[in-house]
Amino acid sequence: PKQGFYVSKSWIKKTLLWLESVNEPPPSNSKKKLNKKQKRQRARRLSDVSPPWPNANSDLLCCHENLQRCGVKAARSRRRLMDKQAWKILKKLYPDSTQLDSMGGECLQCLMETETAKKNEQDRLEQEKIERK
Repeated sequence: PKQGFYVSKSWIKKTLLWLESVNEPPPSNSKKKLNKKQKRQRARRLSDVSPPWPNANSDLLCCHENLQRCGVKAARSRRRLMDKQAWKILKKLYPDSTQLDSMGGECLQCLMETETAKKNEQDRLEQEKIERK
């Protein structure tokens, strides 16, 4: 696996939208003018934008404050890998962000709880089979 730190894709998207809403629209004398439809679409998209939450990874954390377990496809769709220098800058701007190292892997405690639950379910099903005979 590549080295770096995970950042929530939904946080990135929300932050970029917020930055777009904070920045002034392009001056009217620029070459690229927006027509009425484009202005309406932009206004609608930016109408209920709020600042990004202080922890860039709050939606990636499990109840143990570690990287939440999920499948490969879900992981790709929910988190993005960021290099060390970019993470340092982000951490300065958002100090409450939880550092999720890509080499650390997903939460072991959650993995153990899941495996234990699976084992208990298998044992229960086997017990039911024995009782039926």
